[in-house]
Amino acid sequence: MTNSDDILDYTRNYYSKLYRCDQRIIDDDEFFNFGHNKLNDNETEILSGHISETECEEAIRNMKNNKSPGSDGISVIL
Repeated sequence: MTNSDDILDYTRNYYSKLYRCDQRIIDDDEFFNFGHNKLNDNETEILSGHISETECEEAIRNMKNNKSPGSDGISVIL
Protein backbone atom coordinates (compact mmCIF):
# COMPACT_ATOMS: atom_id res chain seq x y z
CA MET A 1 0.00 0.00 0.00
CA THR A 2 1.24 3.45 -0.81
CA ASN A 3 -1.89 5.55 -0.52
CA SER A 4 -2.11 7.20 2.93
CA ASP A 5 -5.90 6.75 3.10
CA ASP A 6 -5.53 3.01 2.43
CA ILE A 7 -2.82 2.74 5.09
CA LEU A 8 -5.00 4.54 7.63
CA ASP A 9 -7.99 2.31 6.80
CA TYR A 10 -5.88 -0.82 7.12
CA THR A 11 -4.42 0.32 10.45
CA ARG A 12 -7.83 1.30 11.81
CA ASN A 13 -9.33 -2.07 10.84
CA TYR A 14 -6.38 -4.00 12.24
CA TYR A 15 -6.58 -2.37 15.67
CA SER A 16 -10.38 -2.45 15.73
CA LYS A 17 -10.25 -6.22 15.29
CA LEU A 18 -7.35 -6.59 17.72
CA TYR A 19 -9.11 -4.80 20.58
CA ARG A 20 -12.64 -5.96 19.83
CA CYS A 21 -14.59 -7.37 22.77
CA ASP A 22 -16.06 -10.72 21.74
CA GLN A 23 -17.34 -11.64 25.17
CA ARG A 24 -20.77 -10.85 26.50
CA ILE A 25 -20.83 -7.99 28.99
CA ILE A 26 -22.59 -8.83 32.26
CA ASP A 27 -23.96 -6.48 34.86
CA ASP A 28 -22.66 -6.23 38.45
CA ASP A 29 -25.49 -8.25 39.99
CA GLU A 30 -24.96 -11.13 37.59
CA PHE A 31 -21.19 -11.02 38.09
CA PHE A 32 -21.23 -11.00 41.88
CA ASN A 33 -24.03 -13.55 42.28
CA PHE A 34 -22.95 -16.07 39.64
CA GLY A 35 -22.20 -19.43 41.23
CA HIS A 36 -21.79 -18.05 44.71
CA ASN A 37 -23.67 -19.08 47.78
CA LYS A 38 -24.55 -16.57 50.47
CA LEU A 39 -22.92 -16.79 53.87
CA ASN A 40 -24.96 -18.26 56.68
CA ASP A 41 -25.37 -16.38 59.98
CA ASN A 42 -22.45 -18.20 61.65
CA GLU A 43 -20.04 -17.45 58.78
CA THR A 44 -21.15 -13.81 58.72
CA GLU A 45 -20.54 -13.49 62.46
CA ILE A 46 -17.06 -15.07 62.22
CA LEU A 47 -16.01 -12.81 59.33
CA SER A 48 -17.42 -9.70 61.01
CA GLY A 49 -15.49 -10.28 64.24
CA HIS A 50 -12.24 -8.72 65.37
CA ILE A 51 -8.91 -10.02 64.09
CA SER A 52 -6.85 -11.48 66.91
CA GLU A 53 -3.18 -10.81 67.53
CA THR A 54 -2.51 -14.52 66.90
CA GLU A 55 -4.18 -14.33 63.48
CA CYS A 56 -2.04 -11.30 62.57
CA GLU A 57 1.18 -12.99 63.68
CA GLU A 58 0.30 -16.15 61.73
CA ALA A 59 -0.48 -14.15 58.60
CA ILE A 60 2.86 -12.31 58.83
CA ARG A 61 4.80 -15.54 59.45
CA ASN A 62 3.18 -17.16 56.39
CA MET A 63 4.13 -14.33 54.01
CA LYS A 64 6.85 -15.07 51.50
CA ASN A 65 10.10 -13.10 51.84
CA ASN A 66 10.66 -10.32 49.30
CA LYS A 67 7.07 -10.52 48.03
CA SER A 68 4.65 -7.64 48.31
CA PRO A 69 1.19 -8.72 49.48
CA GLY A 70 -0.35 -5.50 48.18
CA SER A 71 0.03 -2.80 45.58
CA ASP A 72 2.14 -0.55 47.81
CA GLY A 73 5.30 -2.54 46.99
CA ILE A 74 6.28 -3.04 50.63
CA SER A 75 7.66 -6.54 51.00
CA VAL A 76 8.20 -8.78 54.00
CA ILE A 77 11.66 -9.83 55.17
CA LEU A 78 11.68 -12.10 58.20
